[in-house]
Amino acid sequence: MNKNLTRMLEENNGRCLEQTLLKRQLDAENKAQMEKVAEKAARDLEITLLKRQLDAGSTALKETRVALAGEIIALKKELFAKSKLLIEQLEEKAALGAEIATLRKQAVYNVALVEENSVLKKELFAKNKLLMEQLEEKPALGAEIASLGKQNVYNVALVEENSILEKKLDAENTGIKEHVAEKAILENLAAENAALAADRNALKKEIVKSVDTARAREEELEKKVEDLMTTIKVKEEENFCLSANLQLQDLDEVLVEHEWQAKFEDLQETYEEKLRCSVLEQVEKERKMDEALELLILQNIKLQRLVLTTKEYREKVKKETEEKKKQEKKEQQEREKKEKEERMKLKKREKKEKEEEREEAKVGKIFSFFCFKRKNDGSS
Repeated sequence: MNKNLTRMLEENNGRCLEQTLLKRQLDAENKAQMEKVAEKAARDLEITLLKRQLDAGSTALKETRVALAGEIIALKKELFAKSKLLIEQLEEKAALGAEIATLRKQAVYNVALVEENSVLKKELFAKNKLLMEQLEEKPALGAEIASLGKQNVYNVALVEENSILEKKLDAENTGIKEHVAEKAILENLAAENAALAADRNALKKEIVKSVDTARAREEELEKKVEDLMTTIKVKEEENFCLSANLQLQDLDEVLVEHEWQAKFEDLQETYEEKLRCSVLEQVEKERKMDEALELLILQNIKLQRLVLTTKEYREKVKKETEEKKKQEKKEQQEREKKEKEERMKLKKREKKEKEEEREEAKVGKIFSFFCFKRKNDGSS
């Protein structure tokens, strides 16, 4: 009997050790699972930060595109106004150039008339001088005097004509001076037009530079957006794989727990059956010993004491098993609560991911709209 009890105690101790080892393994696996959950949460935080950076980059890209579009529109308006003014000035310059050419021809003709009038005045003065000398020297020559009188009348008419021509010449000279002043104004306008043309070229260069810088910025931002999208996709794939692995591990742990619970229940049943069998055997032996050996009272007393000790041990085992069952129930409830919380968290994350995907779709639509608008502006 003592040997059987010692064997049963040793077997029970071995089973308790196995249960403690299993609990330690389960604790280690739970710890590893919690570490994986923490890694997953850290990766989720990284993904949220990357998405925020993407949103900030997209907003900055929108603002820069809007500002550049406004600047380009303003520069186009200024360039259009300056080009219109320059065309008007060039048209006025062409008209004034034609008028100046006609005035130059008229001035040349007027200069020739002035020279001819001066020559005629000199000839008239010389003829009048000769005539006076001849009148003083030859007073008797009446016919010649009459002819000279006619010549004098003709000369007076020429003088009047010369005075009229001089007036016309003065008027034309004043017109020429006015045209010369207009020519100076036109030259100033030409200089201003040249300056405007230089400004226009400078504005064109600045517009080209600003457009090139804007395109470079857009390309850089697009590259950054693509890099962020690739990193986000990689992180999402990693998180999906981790979540799948965690779910599989959870299922494996649940299956292992069920298996161990079934094994533990089987062990308890076998242990109780063995105890029952041992008790029955002991009772039968005691009865046989009582019937056969009435003289062995001391041994029967010892056997009764051993039976009492086995009963106490069985009660202790029952209490321990009940306490273990209660603890396992509590642990199962806590695990179910944790699983519910994790499911709620997963649902919230899925909602957030859907909202972020919608926001990303909106950003993509806005980005494509701005690209289409920029292409239309470039083609126009």
